[in-house]
Amino acid sequence: MKTYVNPYVLKLIEEALTDEAHDYSFYTVLAQKCPRYAPLLEQIAADELKHRKMLLELYADLAGKKAEEDNGTEVDTSGSCEELIAGQIPSELDGAAMYRTMYFAMPNVSAKNIVFEIMTDEMMHATLLSAMM
Repeated sequence: MKTYVNPYVLKLIEEALTDEAHDYSFYTVLAQKCPRYAPLLEQIAADELKHRKMLLELYADLAGKKAEEDNGTEVDTSGSCEELIAGQIPSELDGAAMYRTMYFAMPNVSAKNIVFEIMTDEMMHATLLSAMM
């Protein structure tokens, strides 16, 4: 018997996939622009890529089909390193809040575990970015 998956959950995952692709690109470029912070920014970028892969697998498991991939994200890195880093803190916290919503909508424990890992990574990103300030 197949578990019912609310279409809202799939929409949230689709939006999260776009956000994770953008964030991966942003942190990759930011690491090049801000060598002082490069190791931490590269780690955050690697996490965002990991999240994207996890979400692609989760979507396929829940929807029974692959998600459409949109890798064409442009990023704006005009501004100082400090401005750009500070500007990402609310974005990471918003991401954690969105994953919290997604967590409660997941149909099973393994899906919840995936979303929980991503949510806590987003909180850690906000903490790391704050520490860079």
